[in-house]
Amino acid sequence: MDYSVPRKPRYDAKVAVTLCAGNATNDGVIVNLHEDGAGVEIESSLNEGDEVTFVLLDSEVNARIAWRKDHQMGLSFTTPIPSEWVAAVHSEVPAWVTY
Repeated sequence: MDYSVPRKPRYDAKVAVTLCAGNATNDGVIVNLHEDGAGVEIESSLNEGDEVTFVLLDSEVNARIAWRKDHQMGLSFTTPIPSEWVAAVHSEVPAWVTY
């Protein structure tokens, strides 16, 4: 990871999500969100690199599991979502940035 370039802000969220991979579904919670990805708490057998889809604000989102640790994973969206979606999900909660 390149620490010289700050990551995009992650916005707090608490949204139920069902990740679909093939015929399997896995329920979890989106805990943070930005235009390019999301952090998810989930109990599943999904692994880093797996392709998943889920519905956010009535639209299908395609993603790849970028990392996984215990019951947490990071999703990288195939196509960035609109910033308006992020605002709608986190309801104007202030952002926090990690480096």
